[in-house]
Amino acid sequence: MKKWITGIFKFKTLSLVLSPIFALGCTKTTPRQPNVILIMTDDQGYGDMSCNGHPKLKTPNLDRLYNEGIHFTDFHVSPYCSPTRASLMTGRDFRRVGVWHTYGGRDWLNEDETTIADIFKFNGYATGHFGKWHLGDNYPFAPQFRGFDTSLMLENSGMGAADGYWGNDRFNDTYFLNGKPVKTNGFCTDVFVGHALEFIEKHKDGPFFVYLAINLPHQPWNIPSKYRMKYDSANSTDTSEVVPYINRNMARFYGSIDKIDEQVGKVLAFLDQQKLDKNTIVMFLTDNGTVSSEYNAGMRGRKGSPYEGGHRVPLFIRWPNGKFLSGKEVKELTTHMDIVPTLIDLCGLKTQKKLSFDGQSLKPLLYNDHSNWNNERTYISQATQFIPGNYHITAPEWGNTVVCKQKWRLVNNELYDLKSDPGQKNNLADRHPGVVKELKDDYEKYWKDIQPYTERIARVHLGNPQQPVTTFSLSGVTPCEGCPAEWSMDGAIKARGITGKWPVFVEQPGLYEVELRRWPRELDQAINAYKGLGGRVPIKEFSKDAVQISPDSARVKIGDTDICRKINPDAKSIRFQITLAKGPTDLQTWFIDKDGTARVAYWVYVNRL
Repeated sequence: MKKWITGIFKFKTLSLVLSPIFALGCTKTTPRQPNVILIMTDDQGYGDMSCNGHPKLKTPNLDRLYNEGIHFTDFHVSPYCSPTRASLMTGRDFRRVGVWHTYGGRDWLNEDETTIADIFKFNGYATGHFGKWHLGDNYPFAPQFRGFDTSLMLENSGMGAADGYWGNDRFNDTYFLNGKPVKTNGFCTDVFVGHALEFIEKHKDGPFFVYLAINLPHQPWNIPSKYRMKYDSANSTDTSEVVPYINRNMARFYGSIDKIDEQVGKVLAFLDQQKLDKNTIVMFLTDNGTVSSEYNAGMRGRKGSPYEGGHRVPLFIRWPNGKFLSGKEVKELTTHMDIVPTLIDLCGLKTQKKLSFDGQSLKPLLYNDHSNWNNERTYISQATQFIPGNYHITAPEWGNTVVCKQKWRLVNNELYDLKSDPGQKNNLADRHPGVVKELKDDYEKYWKDIQPYTERIARVHLGNPQQPVTTFSLSGVTPCEGCPAEWSMDGAIKARGITGKWPVFVEQPGLYEVELRRWPRELDQAINAYKGLGGRVPIKEFSKDAVQISPDSARVKIGDTDICRKINPDAKSIRFQITLAKGPTDLQTWFIDKDGTARVAYWVYVNRL
């Protein structure tokens, strides 16, 4: 009897121990939200990969994404990088968010816009950005202020831009980690991908969102020689890794594509190794049409063009847990503005406030639910650049514009039927006046809606505690009407007569120091220096083209203050202390020669004292 009672006691005890385990095994758990890796390359076109027909390139890892996921064959972005990146981050038209150019202060994403990183962060995701940004380097525009927990940033558009770190050439460069300069070791894409994978490993218990903005194959085509050797002619004597900024050597371009494919493969292999592949959405796209001079998948136009080759690019989406049909092709007209609403849908994200998108979720197309897709949608893209003699301060109406609707493309006043004429060779405007009118009416309706947004001016903030020192450079200067604009270090080296202003907003009133320089701080050269500037820099041999200046005075104008002071051109900089009131204003600077020739001070540093 005693043994029988003891046995019952032991059984009950074991049951008490095991019952929670059994219950745990039977409990229905909520699936974890998917991780997301958004990969964008720079200046790679639709045809610059073997899966889209390139006759020379072999891209097995891009082909893997193409075959294992869903690929889009009528997917469109903007013809230039900053507008594309602005729409990609917000789901909204580039002009609505203030980014209609690639420099001149018109590549700064309006501060009140909500980014996809903001949304992911609000939903508990770890958020990381690695690579190119090109939506503003100062507060409130830089990625660490736009929802990213971690950002390793290549400044502005890339090597050779005036607001890039001087001397960067893609090898052992200095990049900005959450706004602070850090010296790195290795080739640029190895550095960015390496940091991205470290971020993923740190947050693999996730969820995480990674924006990997690879800065290839954008010029300069600096690339380790092994990546281009198979494309070089047998008797080539070029063994250099760093080349002059403008270099049309296709072997270097193709080698850059090989490097991209290698890095994509590294990301996919890491996901496999960490057993993250099944529940990670991987998206791959590019920011505009190709810059290649050889192959463009039969399309007319390249980067910067309103024709198809300027803005139609690849999009691949892979998510094994999403149960997509592997290798499925989506032929419907889709755009970069669709990415944000799509990720909100796929990841079940909530937003802190009600948001309005110009894009629409791709989820119906991913799951063959065509009844919930708008086949009558119109997509309007425009290549807005500063044109000599016509330096727009606000985004212009029409001009280098394409209106896309189903098979039709209205390029300015030319009409093309892509179904019968994919190369856009036959202008059908005279034969289909009704279609032309319909598409023009679509544009006018769009312009009426968008035009008020184009008059907004984004402003760099001064005196924000998150950025004690604000740096201004040549490429951020907003030109005056009729004045030239410039984005590059080359413009500074040649001492071009650039004039204009930087729009600013003073957050805290008080005393500020404004430091004017001919050369950036990291170069540490005198105002009249012009020698010893060559070496492994993007444009190379700067000294032979450099122009020496010996200004007699320097001038600063901001708010109600306008100061002109004599200077010593042997000095490295000149500093002004100015009391500023809170509010919006413009910062203008000049170096002035004895003969009255004036040009902007190409680097300016502002600090609240």
